[in-house]
Amino acid sequence: MTVDVLYVTHEKDHEWFRRSLEVVCRNLNGYRHIHVVFQDGVKPSFWNEIDTQYIFVHKIHGWPGAGYLWQQWVKLNADSYSDADFIIHIDSDVFIDRPTHVDDYFVNGKPSWLWCWYSDLGPEVPWQVPTQKATGLQCEREFMEGFPFIVDRRTYPRVRQWIEDHTGKPVEQYLKECAKRGNTSFSEFNAMGAIAFEAQHELYWWVDRNRDQWPKGFHSTRQFWSHRPATDHKEAIDQMLSQDTTQQLRTTNRGIWVLTNDTHISRWVEQHGRLDFDGHLLPRVLPYIKPGMTVVDVGAFIGDHTHAYAKAVLGNDAEGNPITTGRVLAFEPNPITFEALSRNMQGHGHVECINKGLSSAPGRMSVSQSPNAGAAFPCERNGCRSDHAG
Repeated sequence: MTVDVLYVTHEKDHEWFRRSLEVVCRNLNGYRHIHVVFQDGVKPSFWNEIDTQYIFVHKIHGWPGAGYLWQQWVKLNADSYSDADFIIHIDSDVFIDRPTHVDDYFVNGKPSWLWCWYSDLGPEVPWQVPTQKATGLQCEREFMEGFPFIVDRRTYPRVRQWIEDHTGKPVEQYLKECAKRGNTSFSEFNAMGAIAFEAQHELYWWVDRNRDQWPKGFHSTRQFWSHRPATDHKEAIDQMLSQDTTQQLRTTNRGIWVLTNDTHISRWVEQHGRLDFDGHLLPRVLPYIKPGMTVVDVGAFIGDHTHAYAKAVLGNDAEGNPITTGRVLAFEPNPITFEALSRNMQGHGHVECINKGLSSAPGRMSVSQSPNAGAAFPCERNGCRSDHAG
């Protein structure tokens, strides 16, 4: 599964866009690339300061005097800018306020979409009639109820064709005519949501935002009102950017959780593209581990050896398929590293991750910190700072 992020930014939103992009790059994990669509000739002045290693820029012609509807048209064609299986739409005034993985927005492998009944909104329902007019559907649900919107790429061509079949006009022509009637004449996410709910219901996990439990990721997402200057929310945004990043987490392009500040094991895992990368020690240890054994991994770190042990203790059935016959106890005292370990071991039911250190006696002890995070050790001397229990 591949997931990309898409921003469509207008010149008046560049102040917001800069801050949102900084926060998303800091806190959102698990995506492949970020795609940014600008109107040709209005690239943000700060762009040369951005690390664009994973950011792709698309400059296209705008619609003079109709920027609001232009950006909606771009979103309806998001599949022409990214070939990902799923595209996450984030507006310039949307922020991910804590470390969050894209999987936190999915349920049972499906992207979640928050909606609510129009009857819950009271008299202010500006998008109901425009959505009915664009789709021909009897719209009782409002679908623009929770960023980010994660869209299966199969939805985009279905939506464009549906609108063209109903209105008798290509989407671009229809939206340009909408622009002449004003900004409230069309709603891209309401149109996409209504058509997907009707025609591709099985592709999404539908969440009534007022009655159902929200998937985890939506609790990390904040949207401000971009009609106000970003400086009005400077304190809140700065707080998102000033979180202690001494041991933040992120995922590699293979979906492995690593530490951003680690100069050794995390970097090697990324370079080798696998968690059990250790070609020096593992070949010496693994011959002694047989199916059905119990292995205790003391100081499991992010699971770089735990993963190999988990495979080694498995047995095989008569047809050669792996079956669980052994177990692994993985001890890791550092809370942040333990979080990476736990996420990397998801799917291994025979691995028990324990957020403790092992010692010959009970007690509490500090753990050293260094750029080589996997080389941390327990210590009692001054200057060895940590709050981790041993």
